[in-house]
Amino acid sequence: MYSMRPVVTLPAKCSPSTSMYEMRSIHEDRRDDRRRRHDAADPAAETANMPDNAVVTQVISLLQTPLPEYGALEARQEKILSQLAELKKQVSTLCHFLKQSNKAEATKDFVKVLKPGIIRLVLNVNPKKPPYCILALQKLWKDTNIRVISYIHSNTKTDEAPLIFPEVFISATNVIELSLIWKEVSDMEMIVDTLSYPIKGEVNFLRYLSRLLESHNYESTCLQPHTLDFALDYVNLLHHEQCIEKGLLVLADKFEKWSCKGGFNIVDIAVWSLIKQFPKTRLPPIFHEWYALCEKTFIDESFIHK
Repeated sequence: MYSMRPVVTLPAKCSPSTSMYEMRSIHEDRRDDRRRRHDAADPAAETANMPDNAVVTQVISLLQTPLPEYGALEARQEKILSQLAELKKQVSTLCHFLKQSNKAEATKDFVKVLKPGIIRLVLNVNPKKPPYCILALQKLWKDTNIRVISYIHSNTKTDEAPLIFPEVFISATNVIELSLIWKEVSDMEMIVDTLSYPIKGEVNFLRYLSRLLESHNYESTCLQPHTLDFALDYVNLLHHEQCIEKGLLVLADKFEKWSCKGGFNIVDIAVWSLIKQFPKTRLPPIFHEWYALCEKTFIDESFIHK
């Protein structure tokens, strides 16, 4: 047979794949070791391999001379460090300010503390449950001018306001204008603005005003605000009862804790207003003297109850 010309001609030597690495020749390593052992045994060869003094001096001078790039890098580093120090100082100042602000805002979670000015609120009140607490506030809060304007809603069966409030025009730091609408509602509704849900309950109305004015905030002026909160919650519950005599016995047992000696607090006002809304209720004996003092203090000749 005759030989055919190959279709593909391969090189005489194939290079290894680039994914593999080449190993050092063990034969060359052995030759290098023998050469080093020979030089170590021959002092003349060792001396010949050492560089002369001029070369060593030149190398040392090059190493000691700083490169221009090093200077620029060092200046940039100093600038960054100074900026970081300034940023740290600003963050520390901001943290101190926020800590002080948190302490000042701790008592303002429910409402913002009122600055001297005028605040206007709208109250929807059931004619069968007049808000007697407003009379007490007008008498007790000497630094606040509380003005009440009454309106009759069309869904009520009466043509006259069940309760007439005295006109108070005193020189006071704060002014509260209440637009009171006599309306058939299950409980008092306080409308702060048109976008918020009404706050229901006479007790919650008192809480709102108390927290609104820092000088009358029982949470910051009373030593045991949790005791007053318990009494206020219980009074709010009794507003929805048909008979409050049993509930008054519970309040009487804790009378010494929530009643303010030598004056009146927000709970005194709330309990007094509750009792007046249930005129046929028999009071516990401990309430007799206290209730008479409330009547004398909160109601004057200008009060007209129809």
